[in-house]
Amino acid sequence: MKVLLPGISGTLGRLLATRLVELGHDVEGIDRRGWPDAPRGVVVHDGRVYFNYRYRLFSVDAKTGKPAPGWGNDSGWVDLREGLGRPVKGLSVSASTPGAVYKDMLIIGTAVPEALPSAPGDIRAYDVKTGKIRWQRELHSGAPPLLRHVKNSYASETPVTDGERVYVYFGSIGLVAALDFEGKTLWTKQIDAYNTQVDLGTGASPALYKDKLFVVNDNVKQSQLFALDKKTGAELWKVQRDETDATMSPQPRDVSRKDITGVDIINDGEFVLRASGPNSGLLAAISEAEG
Repeated sequence: MKVLLPGISGTLGRLLATRLVELGHDVEGIDRRGWPDAPRGVVVHDGRVYFNYRYRLFSVDAKTGKPAPGWGNDSGWVDLREGLGRPVKGLSVSASTPGAVYKDMLIIGTAVPEALPSAPGDIRAYDVKTGKIRWQRELHSGAPPLLRHVKNSYASETPVTDGERVYVYFGSIGLVAALDFEGKTLWTKQIDAYNTQVDLGTGASPALYKDKLFVVNDNVKQSQLFALDKKTGAELWKVQRDETDATMSPQPRDVSRKDITGVDIINDGEFVLRASGPNSGLLAAISEAEG
C-alpha cells in the first residue's frame, strides 16, 4: 500500500517512515533527511490525521493514509493562501503547528512574511470534513517588534481549547486572547515581549488547568510564567524565571513529592525542570538527576 505523507518530516517523519516501511508500506512524499521548516506534529480526530507543509493543509484517513474524501481541492489539500483577500499567486503563507480541533472545526494560525505587501496572518477555523473556511479573525496588525530565526514564525504557538473558548498566544507581540467558536474576541491580555536567546523567536504554547490559563514568556531580559483567569484574562499571579531559551509549553500534571504537592506546572529549562504551584506560583527546582 502506498502511503502519502507530504509535510511530515524531521524526527517525526523519520520515525513514521521507518515504521511504515517495516509494515510493508511504500511511503511517498517524504524526505527522510527532514525539511527544516516542517510542521511540529499532527492532529488526530475522528479517524483522520491533519497535518501541513508550508501552505498546504492535508487530511488523510488514519488507517489507510489515503486522502480523506471530500477534503480540500481536487489534489486533496487545502490551500492556506486562499480566502485572505489577496491574489494567491506569489503569496507566502505557511503554518508550523497543526492547530486544534473543537467539534467540527480545525482552528489554526498561519505565518506570513514581515515585508510588504504580505497576507494577513488571520486565525482561521476550517470545517473538519470539507476544509472550507468557517470563520477567520485578525487580532493584530503592525510591524513585528522582535527578531526571529528564519525557520521560525510569528505564529508558532498552538491554540488550546477547553470546549468553551479558544485561547491563543502570540509571544512575539505579547498578546494573549480568548475567542468563542464563532471567532468573536472575548478578551485580550497584553504582556511584555522581549527577544529570545540568539533571536530564535517564541514557540511555547499556552496550557489550561481548571480555571487558569498558563503562559510561559522566556526571553533574554525577564522570563516569566503567568497564570491568567481563563474567563476574563485577568492576571492571577506571575513568577520570575531564570531560563532564557525554553520553548516547551507548560504541562499541568499531578505530582507527589515532599517539596511539591498537588497539580503543578512543569516546564523545561536549562539543565533543570521547574515546578510552579497553580495557586501560588511558588517555584521548586528539580534536577535532571532526580528525575
